[in-house]
Amino acid sequence: MKLKKYITLLLSALMLMCVLAGCGPNVEHRFDTTEYSAQAEATMRSISRELARMDSLLAGHNADLDAAFARYEDGKPGRPGGDVADTAITRDALNDWAARPGRRLYVYAESGAAIEDYLSVWYTQLGEVYSALNSLSAEQWEKLDGETVSVTGMLVKAGGKTYVETEVTCEG
Repeated sequence: MKLKKYITLLLSALMLMCVLAGCGPNVEHRFDTTEYSAQAEATMRSISRELARMDSLLAGHNADLDAAFARYEDGKPGRPGGDVADTAITRDALNDWAARPGRRLYVYAESGAAIEDYLSVWYTQLGEVYSALNSLSAEQWEKLDGETVSVTGMLVKAGGKTYVETEVTCEG
């Protein structure tokens, strides 16, 4: 009988220690159970830095940034929102985008379907978007004053190929 009591007390003490350790301030709770390759995680960190740089640029001109990479419920690529031939941000396209409310600018690049492939492509496209925004004139920045610039990357399929579509929109 005493042995049963000591075993019960020992188990209770162990459970209490586990509970306290799990609630301690230095314990990291991770809900995202997906594990990525080292390359994908490194690219995610680079993307995060690029988005922070873009956010800083926009904040300096009184505009906000909203950025995301869209994931589809069924895991399949979507359809292009623009013409997949638009693979770079041209000066004309940028000027047109900056001049009109409710504007959208699309950029495409061919990619593989693996996360390492498409995140690398999106990182490159984010650099191009940053460079394009950084080249805006003072007049163009005035039109973006107080607005939110959304930068969304997503996988799309066209002509049997997979592309990363980066859509840049502006909302008041």
